[in-house]
Amino acid sequence: MVWTEQDPGAGEPWGIRFQATRRTTRAEELRAAQVTLRDAESQAASAEWTAKSRDAFVAKLATIVPDVKLVIAGLDAQAAALLQYAAEVEQIKDLQYALTAQRDDAQSRLWTYQRQLRTSTDEDAPEALYMLTTRDHGQLERRIDDEQALLSGNATRWDELVARRRAADALCAGDLASRAVHGATAVFAGASARYLTPEALLDKLSGLSATDLAVLLADQPGLVDRLKGADPDAVAVWWAGRGTTGSGELSAGQLALIVGAPAVVGALNGLPPAVRVQANKALAQVQIERNNVEIERLEALRKMPDPGSHRATANDSQKVAELEAEIAELDAETEYLQRAVDGEVQLYLYDKDADRIIEMIGDFDRASTTVNYVPGTAASMESFTSGRVQEVAQWLIDNSVPAAGLVAFVYKDGTFPPNPVVHSPDNTWATSLGPAYHDFNEGLRTADGEGKPVISIEHSFGTSIAGKAETAGTEFAHRVSLSGIGMTEEWSANPGTQYSDFTGSNDVIRSVRGSQIGEIGYGQAPSEANGYQLHDSGLGASWQENVSKAVPVLGSWLDSGWGVQNHLTIAGDTDNATVLLGLREIVTDTQ
Repeated sequence: MVWTEQDPGAGEPWGIRFQATRRTTRAEELRAAQVTLRDAESQAASAEWTAKSRDAFVAKLATIVPDVKLVIAGLDAQAAALLQYAAEVEQIKDLQYALTAQRDDAQSRLWTYQRQLRTSTDEDAPEALYMLTTRDHGQLERRIDDEQALLSGNATRWDELVARRRAADALCAGDLASRAVHGATAVFAGASARYLTPEALLDKLSGLSATDLAVLLADQPGLVDRLKGADPDAVAVWWAGRGTTGSGELSAGQLALIVGAPAVVGALNGLPPAVRVQANKALAQVQIERNNVEIERLEALRKMPDPGSHRATANDSQKVAELEAEIAELDAETEYLQRAVDGEVQLYLYDKDADRIIEMIGDFDRASTTVNYVPGTAASMESFTSGRVQEVAQWLIDNSVPAAGLVAFVYKDGTFPPNPVVHSPDNTWATSLGPAYHDFNEGLRTADGEGKPVISIEHSFGTSIAGKAETAGTEFAHRVSLSGIGMTEEWSANPGTQYSDFTGSNDVIRSVRGSQIGEIGYGQAPSEANGYQLHDSGLGASWQENVSKAVPVLGSWLDSGWGVQNHLTIAGDTDNATVLLGLREIVTDTQ
């Protein structure tokens, strides 16, 4: 609450006590629940039912009961701190009232004595005042001195009251941020935690239980974003320090981090990919549960009759169609996420709210070569759930020799430009997304430790993201443009990197390459002049070109349509044999 030095007693003690009572009531409710849980645990332990199910149930209860106890203790500590603060504010308020009355009375008397003293020397004043004796003058002066001394003392006591309020605030804030309230997470409640580096924050997370971690991140979700900036090499050292020396198994501390802080572990560059995949399984399960709730809500709306009419209208049909489309999209997403939970899909990164997803295909630890696939404009979360965006990477995994020698990452860390006509020319999209691709590759480099060559395959807009990452310092063994838009003007080729381009002869992208004015366009095309080897795509040399020559008007229209189609075809596994075989050859030569 806000108070000032002129009003140190500001605030309502009854309101503070009300907040304390709410916490006490909640603690009592949890105590009742705690008794119920203990009864359930006792009854379950002696119940005659399948041992495996019984043991799992009892084990789960055994973890819940201590968690409830921790929450109760925290609520009790909060209530005690608030009650103490309310009593202190009330006393300060009473003393402020007394001091204010004392000051006002003393000031009033002082003004009266000073006025009497002034008028006693004024010949125009009433005779009774003018005729005051010397003794009367001295008595007035002593009274003035007494009142001034009283006011000085009053001001000193007021300053002490202000200091007392500051101390009360500090004590209450300290109590509410204490270990008694926050448990092991108390260190994160202090003001000093705001100035910790990402690496220092990671050290503070060490030793927290899964419950403490979950409570901490629920209370301070911003910690996840702050930890994104942690140096991958420092992350690797930190993670190794949490492990069991000489053991390939995860330690209890590492498991606690995966279970209690999956949003942190699942997004932390520098961690082993298998660890991140495990953490993102938990995030996928949470999203599945959210989706199921939302699907149930939408199903209820879809079945709800129109209250205004007994007949279906065109608007009703449209609303139903929209609801059904939304339900179908959530169903597809849920099915994809369930595959992730089941281990069929490996999510290296998953954060639906932030529009971030990276799927890993293959075994990172066994692979000798890494392929990154960066999609183009309009790539979305739905692109992953439908399986379209993974087609090129999946084909390479399925058709490489040996297949185990390759691991692929299908990459989308952030929102890609949604509209190819409106947004693609705006190169600020690349400026915002490029640094994350650099950080991603730095994380893989750290997690690898063996120096796997990295091939970056980029479709359309994806080339601009890779160009920004390369400018930031990422080094690739090979960059491959699939109908790439190109890079911004400051980019230059890396002497240690090979460059290849596959683009259809009539691909629509050709008309916008190599042109840039400020934040519009991409000045560096994937061309021979920029060090790219140009490959035959097998796209474009088809019957529509013959039509173009024979019937120019019709041919122009067809050519435009096929230019768009070929731009999309080159990013898939259908009617794209020349490109796919060319990519496989590049992978083979790099291995």
